[in-house]
Amino acid sequence: VDASSQGILSAKIQFNNLKKGCHLVASIAPVGTDRGTFLPQSISLQDTVSVQRISVNWKGVKTWTPETPNLYLMTLSLLNEKGEMIHTYQERIGFRTVEFKPKDGLYVNGTKVIMKGINRHSFHPDGGRTTNREISLQDALLIKEMNMNAVRFHYPPDTHFLEMCDSLGLFVIDELAGWQNSYDTSTGLKLQREMLLRDVNHPSIVLWSNGNEGGWNNALDQHFADYDIQKRHVIHPWADFNQLDTHHYPAYLTGVARFTNGYNVFMPTEFMHGMYDQGHGAGLEDFWNKYTQSPLFVGAFMWDFSDNAVKRVDKGGILDSEMYNGTDGILGPYREKEGSYYTVREIWSPVKIRDFMITPSFNGDIFVSNDYLFLSLEGCKLRYKVLKVGSPLNKAEQTVLTNGEVKLPAIERNETRKINLGIGAKLFDGDVLEIESVDANGNVLCTRTFPVKTAPAYHANAVSSQKSIQAAQVLEDTENVTLKW
Repeated sequence: VDASSQGILSAKIQFNNLKKGCHLVASIAPVGTDRGTFLPQSISLQDTVSVQRISVNWKGVKTWTPETPNLYLMTLSLLNEKGEMIHTYQERIGFRTVEFKPKDGLYVNGTKVIMKGINRHSFHPDGGRTTNREISLQDALLIKEMNMNAVRFHYPPDTHFLEMCDSLGLFVIDELAGWQNSYDTSTGLKLQREMLLRDVNHPSIVLWSNGNEGGWNNALDQHFADYDIQKRHVIHPWADFNQLDTHHYPAYLTGVARFTNGYNVFMPTEFMHGMYDQGHGAGLEDFWNKYTQSPLFVGAFMWDFSDNAVKRVDKGGILDSEMYNGTDGILGPYREKEGSYYTVREIWSPVKIRDFMITPSFNGDIFVSNDYLFLSLEGCKLRYKVLKVGSPLNKAEQTVLTNGEVKLPAIERNETRKINLGIGAKLFDGDVLEIESVDANGNVLCTRTFPVKTAPAYHANAVSSQKSIQAAQVLEDTENVTLKW
């Protein structure tokens, strides 16, 4: 199917033993809600023709985007000349239009998009490459929590993960497997056909990928269109191919040549490698601010989602990541939230608070920007707390002096406005100002904290409140170093 943002549903349908006088009835119904009613449409068919194309149009459909993942249950019913039901086919679809424009960018529903992406392996310590719907749901929710809007793989993922991307809202690059060595044409054509026929109608898929890092069989490129009437763009990860440059692990200054001199659209399908936790949160903001300055930037995909460590039942249950080869995730093997989780979540938050410093003249004015692709900030809000902090190491010693919230106006995409928090003088009695950004559905997007007092002023107050200070002792043996006081 090709369900466009204008509400036009086109479909290429294969019939077997189609009899004379049959016709088709097409209908759609919103998934998960009862928003509106769409009248079924009857479609005449050509007698006995095995492959036919149809087109119907509905007014008032809600489009699919990562921020508004509206889905519809499409039902195609085949009736004989007497009006009797012969066969019914159902599938979830989303109405959206994907366009790749050379030397410009990737557009969805007429809006130029930037993908905040992650690479994900199908992997879990307890099952290795075997996963289930619960794992797919957990992972898709965690990806959304980090304010990402796109995901890529080295092979077609489980169908249930694609279903999560459809329903929760994630752009997908679906990839034919192949890493540094491609399949031969005979094998590749079979695998390509299986992937396309299985995945072609997922609205989340916006690009096809033919192999990875040299695993490209050029003979397969033309055949993606054999099964995809949407004609989605085909890429070769790590290559500058088909007018989309996917160069892996670009340096900070890579964009000087690519952007300034007007080369192709730029979208690293891998960057910010996380091996040893040195690549995700650290440096992301610098790279992102640099790359997003260019209109040729389409987004990028970090490597990768979680540590790939399998539970070794033959070794007492240890988590084996093959030394350092699988320790490169933002999350731990059981999806533990490490430091980079919070950093990525803040940097890629769609509600952006510009950095500020609380000086004696601070009156509560801050600047807020909208980094959504399709939505305004209407319905979003900021929640604040002023905290008195005894010890930063002990949350039990935190006291809330005042709190409140501010509803945000309809700030449009890429727009920045001045917002007043309305805190008042109690701010200067506290030590920390905490601000939560909250979306229109009540989900916390990120939490930021700002010091009210300078470090010397806070430290002087904290030290004066201690009853006694004793020198620490350092105890050391062959395995441990202990600090004791």
